[in-house]
Amino acid sequence: MTNSVITVSSEPQSRKSSMAKVLLGGRHSCPGRRHSCPRRSLRGHSHYVLLIAESLGFAAAFSLVAWACVLCVPQSRGSGLPQLIAYLNGCKLRMFTSARVLAAKFVGATCALAGGFYCGPEGPIIHMGGCVGKLLLRALYHTGRR
Repeated sequence: MTNSVITVSSEPQSRKSSMAKVLLGGRHSCPGRRHSCPRRSLRGHSHYVLLIAESLGFAAAFSLVAWACVLCVPQSRGSGLPQLIAYLNGCKLRMFTSARVLAAKFVGATCALAGGFYCGPEGPIIHMGGCVGKLLLRALYHTGRR
């Protein structure tokens, strides 16, 4: 009979099996410690994945609402500054300062900003101000005729 020597190592498991255990959601034991070390486990990070998915979902939803506003009311697309300058110089643009354009521009610009798109606030605000001014003058004109 031969003498066989069995050695017991106090070193951690091989790196390959340790990483497989981590990726499968398990915990590994730190050498020389009594507790299991949770810092290498991916199980505790699922809330980050949900947070990222939720953020992307909200961004997509807001982007779709902004896109729908432009599809429903084409006069609300873009900044509106060149059209407003043309309108003030005497060009007649049909339905450019209506209440529908004002509502679509407000909702579209707000949702585009909430969805993460960059859009300068100056152009849409000036266009909305022109719409509000025209609607107020139209209301005052009709009130004075009575």
